[in-house]
Order: sequence, then C-alpha cells, then structure tokens
Amino acid sequence: MELIKSYSGLTSLEFYKLYTTNGGKQSYRNVYRKIKDLAENKFVSLNGVKGGILGNTTIINYGTRKLDEF
Repeated sequence: MELIKSYSGLTSLEFYKLYTTNGGKQSYRNVYRKIKDLAENKFVSLNGVKGGILGNTTIINYGTRKLDEF
C-alpha cells in the first residue's frame, strides 16, 4: 500500500517492476489480484487504457476513498 501511495499514476506493469526491485517476491498475477481487491474496496482506482504501444494497460491511482466515507 505504501508503494501505491508513493507512486500513484503508474501502470500496473511499471508498479510490478518497482515492487520486485524493492524486494517483492509474488508473481505479477498475485500482485494484480491484490490491487483489484484494493480497488473493489475503493482504496485505489484503476483506469483502463485501451490500445497504445503496449496494448491494454491499467493505471493505478491512490486515494479514492475519503475518511468521511467510512
């Protein structure tokens, strides 16, 4: 969660590369599942971008839920 907070706006692949360089050992699929769980609980937002050079990508943004929403 701290990495997402610090590096909001990265694509999911860029985030995974950053995660592995900081010592993360889980596979890309497992990390993406955890990010999707955070998005379902509205702690992060996922914006899908269709097409482009890399194909379909997902941009991760931190902080869609505010404290007064609890």
